Amino acid sequence: MLRRTAGLAVLIVCLVWGVSVAAGDQAAAIQNMLEGMDERLAHYHAQLQAEGEAELAQLEAEIQSELDEEWEDFVRQIQEEGKAYADWLAEEFGRQILRLKLELLLVSLEEAERGQRLESLADLEETAAGLKAKKEAELQSRLKEFQLGLEERFAQLVDAARTEIEERLAVQYRAFREDMLWAIDHTLRNSLAIRQY
Repeated sequence: MLRRTAGLAVLIVCLVWGVSVAAGDQAAAIQNMLEGMDERLAHYHAQLQAEGEAELAQLEAEIQSELDEEWEDFVRQIQEEGKAYADWLAEEFGRQILRLKLELLLVSLEEAERGQRLESLADLEETAAGLKAKKEAELQSRLKEFQLGLEERFAQLVDAARTEIEERLAVQYRAFREDMLWAIDHTLRNSLAIRQY
């Protein structure tokens, strides 16, 4: 953008400071300063952009690492809860199921009694399997919900970090640009003062 308006800037500077555009040396010097400023600003902007991208990448890795730890802790809790529930099922239904199986295997039973025990065994196994499946579905649902929450938090934290970096680097760029403009202005003033003297 600066390069496109360099010619106009030369004219403005010359008019403001009373330098004739026809004075080729002075106009060329101003032109060179503006072009040099344009190049330095472009270089500094690229440098800031690279630094910002590197910083953001590092922050993303740190955020991901922290959320991964939260995920691992939650998975561990879910696994422990699932194991505790499985132990409860085994305690609650396992003994009854085992007793019925032993009776069917070792005890001489009438046909009606055998049928009753088979029916009771099937009911117990079906109930235990149903409770197990229900609990597993619940735990999977909680895992999925927690994972989605982590993904949403990751996106929010990265966006916040990106915004903070961009705003901070924009302030640095503006300060650098203002310093360069001041330096050019100071140089021109000194140059004109010397020539007039």
